Amino acid sequence: MKAEKSIENTIFMNMVIVIIVGTLILGFTRVTKEYFEFISETESLRKDYIERQKILIENEVNKVIDYIEFERSQVGENGEYTDEIEKTLQNKITKWVSQIHYGYKNDQYMYIGNYKGIQVASGGFPEFIGKNIWDLEDDNGVKVIQKQIKLGRENPEGIFFKGHWLRKGSNKTSEKLYFVKSVPDWEWIVGTGIYIDEIEEVINLKKEELKNQYKEEMIETIIIFLCIIFIIRFLTNRTNEKINKNIKVFISFFEKASKEKVYINIGKINYSELKELAISLNRMIEERNKVENKIIEVNNKLKKLSITDGLTGLYNHKYMYETIEEEMEKSKEKNTSLCVIMYDIDRFKKVNDIYGHQCGDMVLKKVAECIKNHVGHMGVVGRYGGEEFLVILPEQNLYDAYEIGEEIRNKIKKLSFEHEELKITISGGIVQLKSESPEELVNKADHLLYEAKENGRDRIEK
Repeated sequence: MKAEKSIENTIFMNMVIVIIVGTLILGFTRVTKEYFEFISETESLRKDYIERQKILIENEVNKVIDYIEFERSQVGENGEYTDEIEKTLQNKITKWVSQIHYGYKNDQYMYIGNYKGIQVASGGFPEFIGKNIWDLEDDNGVKVIQKQIKLGRENPEGIFFKGHWLRKGSNKTSEKLYFVKSVPDWEWIVGTGIYIDEIEEVINLKKEELKNQYKEEMIETIIIFLCIIFIIRFLTNRTNEKINKNIKVFISFFEKASKEKVYINIGKINYSELKELAISLNRMIEERNKVENKIIEVNNKLKKLSITDGLTGLYNHKYMYETIEEEMEKSKEKNTSLCVIMYDIDRFKKVNDIYGHQCGDMVLKKVAECIKNHVGHMGVVGRYGGEEFLVILPEQNLYDAYEIGEEIRNKIKKLSFEHEELKITISGGIVQLKSESPEELVNKADHLLYEAKENGRDRIEK
């Protein structure tokens, strides 16, 4: 004869099952949402990274082109431009280009090839210099050099394109984003590029790590609630009144758990078995919070990478424009002053030419650190581009901003470097907000900066 079921116990058990299933769904939904938010943000970060790298490699190619034009103009001013002089000048430039390395890890390089496919300079593959690599193919059968020459000749202003190229120390090729530009008179193609899969490696590593955490969290959740079912079944013979009081504590917890980080108050639980359940749930919440905190930490790191300059650690161009827009709104709301200063290191190109790019990078870092330390909490400092720095000074009028700017300029002059004879000065332009747009405000500061350059450098115009 079957034992009669208690209606009260049946209702009680069904309620517990609903709570358990609901909590599993909530936990699954929450972790899944966080995972896909991470995936969505990585796509944005990937695009931003590629855009920043495109600006970087285009600037590096243009620097080489500008240097070639400068050297050729100097030879033309000093006398007759013969074939022998031209050959000497080309040798000088190719040696210089073969020594150029740049980028966050200093592993990116420049190269020059001629229209016949002969590599005349390469900072990454010196073994190719002097060789004809016209018919060199990548893993997809594309003749890389022929493609670069064709695109460079057809696009005199330069062009971006994707291709595959060898990795140093490997026989395999990887996808690369190139920028090339031609020097028609010399039949040269000047180019550089970055491997796209570098950011993919970082992002994929984080994805895999998050997937593993996700799986472990779900397994732990299932195991814990299997234990809960067993414990709840054991407690069904206890006094219903006390059990119901304890269940209300759990219900309150589950209702809040989907919206906020809460723990069960162990002091309100009467039964030791339910206390064990509460401890297990609190441990589960604690572990879930750790996973959430790790995800937040990873997202914060990726966000920081998207708004900071890799060399100096200052905020980047994009973030500075966003900050100017925010500070302009605050200035209008509070009716307070707002000034910006645009700095540029004087004769910085000569520093790179004479002492090399590593020394140039050290100069950029020291100048950035000096400006940032002096400005402190008074404003925001960023690297605008190349050797230019932008300072935003909220609640500072033109007179006070000029005083701050002059203090910074004088400090820069006193900086010391590994080369004792090296002395650095900066020029600047200061402007106070009136009714300009962010672009107009920065352009005014930039115009004043170039006035300072024309008036002798090592000065600030306002």
